[in-house]
Amino acid sequence: MSKKRSLALLGASSMLLSILPAAAFAQAPAAKTLEHLKLSADKVKDPVEISALWASKVGKAENVLVTTDAVFADSLASGALQGTMKAPLLFIDAKAGLDEQTVKTITSLGATKVTVLGGEEAISKSIAESLAKVAGVTEVSRVEGASRVETSIALAEKTKAKDDTVIIARSDDYADSLAAGALAARTGFPVVLVPQPYKVMKDGKEETINLHPAVEEYLKKAATKKVIVAGGPSAVADSTFTAIKNIVADTTRASGESRRETAVALAKLWNNTGKVTVVEGYSDVNGFHNGFAAALSAANLGAPVVLTNKAQTLSEAELALAGPAATGVTGYCGTYVNDALCKVVADKQGAAVKNVMLADSAAVLPLKTTPTDMAKLVGAATNAPSRAYEVAEAAADVEYTITLAKGKKDEKGNIVLDLGTDERPQKSEEASISVVNGAVATNANDVKVKAVAGKISFSVKADKENGNGYVIPIITAVDGENPKVVGMGGPIHVSPIALENGKYLGEVEIGDWDIESVDKEAKTLVVKKGDKKRTLTFKEIDLLYKDAVANNNRVDFTTFMKELSKGDKLKATAADNGTLYYGQQTIPSTIVWEDAAPVAPGVEVSTKDAPTQDTITLKLSNVEDGATVTVKAFKLTPAGETMNGLNYKTNEAKFTINRTFPNVKQLADKSVEVKVTGLDADSKYDFAVSQTVGEEISDFGDFGAAGANAVPANALQTTKIPESLAIAKVERKTDIVNDGDATDDTLVVTLDSDKFDGGAVDMNKITVEAKTGGTLKAVAGTSATVGENAQTKTFEIKLQAPLKDAVNDIEYTVKFQQGAVTTKAPTLKPGTPAEFKFMYR
Repeated sequence: MSKKRSLALLGASSMLLSILPAAAFAQAPAAKTLEHLKLSADKVKDPVEISALWASKVGKAENVLVTTDAVFADSLASGALQGTMKAPLLFIDAKAGLDEQTVKTITSLGATKVTVLGGEEAISKSIAESLAKVAGVTEVSRVEGASRVETSIALAEKTKAKDDTVIIARSDDYADSLAAGALAARTGFPVVLVPQPYKVMKDGKEETINLHPAVEEYLKKAATKKVIVAGGPSAVADSTFTAIKNIVADTTRASGESRRETAVALAKLWNNTGKVTVVEGYSDVNGFHNGFAAALSAANLGAPVVLTNKAQTLSEAELALAGPAATGVTGYCGTYVNDALCKVVADKQGAAVKNVMLADSAAVLPLKTTPTDMAKLVGAATNAPSRAYEVAEAAADVEYTITLAKGKKDEKGNIVLDLGTDERPQKSEEASISVVNGAVATNANDVKVKAVAGKISFSVKADKENGNGYVIPIITAVDGENPKVVGMGGPIHVSPIALENGKYLGEVEIGDWDIESVDKEAKTLVVKKGDKKRTLTFKEIDLLYKDAVANNNRVDFTTFMKELSKGDKLKATAADNGTLYYGQQTIPSTIVWEDAAPVAPGVEVSTKDAPTQDTITLKLSNVEDGATVTVKAFKLTPAGETMNGLNYKTNEAKFTINRTFPNVKQLADKSVEVKVTGLDADSKYDFAVSQTVGEEISDFGDFGAAGANAVPANALQTTKIPESLAIAKVERKTDIVNDGDATDDTLVVTLDSDKFDGGAVDMNKITVEAKTGGTLKAVAGTSATVGENAQTKTFEIKLQAPLKDAVNDIEYTVKFQQGAVTTKAPTLKPGTPAEFKFMYR
């Protein structure tokens, strides 16, 4: 895991807990509170403080999003980006400029990166420059599009959610996006906006556009597999729904007859436990601020958004979402929700209402804790390694508590806090705190400490020999009546048993383990069997076998790491001492590896296309549909000569060509045919073919034999380049003695090639054709002999009729059919006569 990613993940974990009860790590049930956000008495501009209030629930965040408070366009699709970046949304009064409260919120969150939503007409360049000058901010970027629809797509692309589900919402109103945004923050499903169907003129005709072209392109490009349409036909038209369904078959609506019922339908996708976030959904002014600013806090708490009406009541369906199963902080009420309604919800949950103002939540400021990346410590009976942390900007008069909490991997592989049934962090016993501010601690799971010169230092030791879990150190401080998480260090993976140099090699039980992921740079991988997962680290001293433990199955470390990929298996058998790794420091690990690579293709010559001078068509079997096929062609030495034996696996042969055929398609009989072009004529070739599916590459299927110093008998051969007669000239036999007897029916042919020394001419296979029409043939049965020396390369053709005299030139063509001239050299290619044109008057 990279350091950048770890930072973001730690911020994500801290967002899961903003207020902790006094006995945060005790087993006794925590007090239940429903937090009601209140604007301060000397309130600044409402939207600015509203978003700051919701951001205060996050704790710390490396990223923040900022957008204008004037219109909702750029906020509509912000939910997924809030969730994946763990970035709260802050509203800015674009006309007034950057507010002091926004600056204070960014610094209190510890944010270093700011992402502006919308173009410069929404948030000006000068405001962006002011944001870059806020203390601690190192990067300001902008996400924008030509319209709110394109902006939503730009946000979806920046989200880079791994999930293949998209939420569709209307672009002309914020009603359905209030609840959809929180769901997007919870799941990472991007929200993409669609307009109502509209008409355009095309080729002089009016045409209805049911789905914005940019949305259609995105759904196809993102390979979307599921679409959730938020709202009914009045929000997203049936024709638009149909157009989406034609692209993504699994398209459904989450809707009701009103925006409130649509919010309930979306809330039911949360697997809710009785928590709710209540916001006012019908306000004519600033109605969208609470809903969009609440998305990240609601997602972190697991409290879906429900909407009140103007009368400040909730329906039975909405109240049914709030229940006694909710624990700890049971939800939030937005700033426009009245006290009476907030109490109704709290009573339904068995919780007390707690009023929260911005001033109350800022009493204890977040601390900067380093390091933030993940480390791996090996637990041992003696000389256990430790990791040192430093906490900066701590107040001198505050007593802090350092606690080691349990961590775990979430469904995306991120390290997050392992929360209990009450959604509070649990103490870890995998490690202990060994040194605090330079003094030896009591090897406890938590200690109380005060800052020295604004800093706290402590070390965590992995002293449990058989431990195997994740530990996250968190720092809490009393804020009012409750402790609050104000700092969090990078997680530690406590590992058992050191094999060599303190590197972790974990034991794995007997059985087959599927490889779930591979980090080849770190030489680690995650294996899974049922609900069990293990992280393994390989070293070059390991004994690596393919398929079974046998000398001829040993593979070298380089080959192993190159071919290892997701989908392969690792095996542990009783014969291997029951583990993939021996738990002893002096014995290398034994690994039995089952490669999931596809089989080598079968190779034969195609009967569909006969070989030509430069092309041979191969017919391949056992090729998976859509695989990438690699063909290597090796030109063999002429018959009678020796050649080096081929060994394709070690690539010893020097190949004439190396060609790739991506995304091949199977024929009806499950075979594949590929044309290999660019070959030399009249040459023999041996072919080696492999296929690649995903990361897996097969061995080579070899057409010819691979014996040393022998040309394979079944090697494929291209055809020869045909030889043609070379004719220098054709003339009419002239009246040599000037006796008036010109010979108009006899032609004299002169050859122009040394290749035709000696041979015979068959007059039956020679014709003379006039361009103006008509064919003259040689006298039947006549023949001629081509001489065997340079002086006798001519022969005569006696025609059955004389050539015609004419005022103008007549073009004649002498045509030699196959076999007309037989010589010692190769004859004409069948069906391709030699031709020679001459003029006669």
